[in-house]
Amino acid sequence: MSELGYNIWGTIAGVVGILGLIPVFLAWLQTRLPSKKLPILIQSHQELETLFATAIRDGLFSDEHDLYQFNRNIWAMTGEVEDIRAEVYAARTWRADVRNWARGLSGRIWTVCEGLDSIKMKLAGRNSHERKRLASEMVHTDLPLAIGCAGEPGPIPYSASLAHDTQDHTHCPPNITLDRPVPV
Repeated sequence: MSELGYNIWGTIAGVVGILGLIPVFLAWLQTRLPSKKLPILIQSHQELETLFATAIRDGLFSDEHDLYQFNRNIWAMTGEVEDIRAEVYAARTWRADVRNWARGLSGRIWTVCEGLDSIKMKLAGRNSHERKRLASEMVHTDLPLAIGCAGEPGPIPYSASLAHDTQDHTHCPPNITLDRPVPV
């Protein structure tokens, strides 16, 4: 008889333990759903677009091939971001969101975020190198600082003449024609 009581209490404890794990699993799953990861992806993409637009605005692209390569890579990543955004927005229910997670959409979001971070890293390094190069040219040629394109202090781009009026905003880099619009 005591053996029967032990089995009943063991079964009850097992069921209670399993039921106690359900909220923990749901909390774990909630943080990994594509709908929760999408804002991180969108923010990372916006940071990349801003970094790229700043580089263009500040005239940091002296090599057309580099400009083309970055533009092409960002354009491809933009397509991926838009595809993922469409899939996440199409999931109108929690079940559909879980289904997208089970199909690997959260993993795909992570992979695209890694790609965006890689491009940002390369672009930031390139921008830093170009800014240092331009600063070095200014030191060696005694170029004055001017008011930048958006009204903030900044160097006169390398293409500007030395006799250029520092209060005139016409020294901004010329419009660069790209395959896609660049947000400013």
